[in-house]
Amino acid sequence: MSAALKLCFYLTILYSASVSADRKVSTDVQQGCVTNSSVCGSLGHVTAVGGNDVLHYVVTTIGVPSVFVAYTSVDVKLSVNWDKLLSGNQTEKANSVTLTPETDVHYTYTLLFTKLIDYDDTDDKADMSHYSASSTGWNIYDLNTFTWDNISAVSDVKGNSLKMQASSHHPSDLWEYNGTFSIQLSAYSNSGRESQLPHLQYSENITQFDLNIDHLWTNLSKSRFGVEMVMVGGSKDPMFVDNSRSIDDEYTPGVFTIFNWLSKKTGDTGFLQWKPVCYQSFSRSRDKATGMKHYGLQLLTEDNIEVLHNSLAYGYYGNGITDLMSRAANISFGLAKDGGYNKTQVLTWSGSVGYGTPPMDTVSTLVIIVISAGLGLPAVIIIFGGIFTCIKRRNAKSDKQLKDIQGSGYQRVADDE
Repeated sequence: MSAALKLCFYLTILYSASVSADRKVSTDVQQGCVTNSSVCGSLGHVTAVGGNDVLHYVVTTIGVPSVFVAYTSVDVKLSVNWDKLLSGNQTEKANSVTLTPETDVHYTYTLLFTKLIDYDDTDDKADMSHYSASSTGWNIYDLNTFTWDNISAVSDVKGNSLKMQASSHHPSDLWEYNGTFSIQLSAYSNSGRESQLPHLQYSENITQFDLNIDHLWTNLSKSRFGVEMVMVGGSKDPMFVDNSRSIDDEYTPGVFTIFNWLSKKTGDTGFLQWKPVCYQSFSRSRDKATGMKHYGLQLLTEDNIEVLHNSLAYGYYGNGITDLMSRAANISFGLAKDGGYNKTQVLTWSGSVGYGTPPMDTVSTLVIIVISAGLGLPAVIIIFGGIFTCIKRRNAKSDKQLKDIQGSGYQRVADDE
């Protein structure tokens, strides 16, 4: 086989692989109410269908904002018993959300946003762990106390984008100036990078989210915000957070670290991925960027467990949730001397939720070319400079020898005369 035919063959294989990796993504919003009651709820469902499998993303604000992820075979269907899911009775809520046939459900996990934390950073440390309960002011808001908009009313379903947005007047002080708190998710059918900073990678196995805090009222003069999240794994495997570093500065200037909260250590896993950067403006730019801090995984508190038992996660796992690995984590926004939340009263942060192997930043072709040029050009100059010098010296030596020979011959002729 000729080299050209071999090249075409390999390119065809690569193209076929890339096409087969794409998923067909569709989104719908289901709504339901308790029979003979005004208690209602909404639930967004994204299905990303591959050749032999499906990724389900179930998004709801019932209980607390939650993202339930399931990796299944292609014939698995989602069903919701609204009377049970919206019931105030924990026993009735159990197993109100089902995926059938259950034998074709390969892995599941759930990410829940449980608290919004507002603390007074009087020492400008941008570190929640620096303060005790008595050393600074705290406003800790349980997200299950917020009133949330109907998901279909604030989402772009056709664009495979779902938004969970609070429009609550309880606690009323947060919305004194018509502020909003929202989490917006976007699903993708293929691989690429998000156009806005921090240009996170996405793939057909990922949905990205933007968490937005927009002019929420605070009574703290040096306010900084943070969030508490809980992850429920689909097994007893231990969770952990790892971070990796890259020299690639192309997509997020100055940010060389990426974090992955993994639902299990081995094999394909559920994950939350983020870069430790957020922005103090919705028009994201480098000069509006600030940092973040992660405080490690923690055991669930009694409050966390109560929230969990009133959530979508309990609706799916039921009493079996106690046998699964669950951990909480806090993340705070901001760096020392960045002006804090009161500077702009806006914070926006992006992350990714998915299944499989989290995407990793690698040195791009452009960076390799730049590095090669930076290191190679001086080497080329030195090599060619050395060759030029050697040639010049050799020519100079040859000219000198020729002149010496000519001079000697002239001297001999003169002596003979």
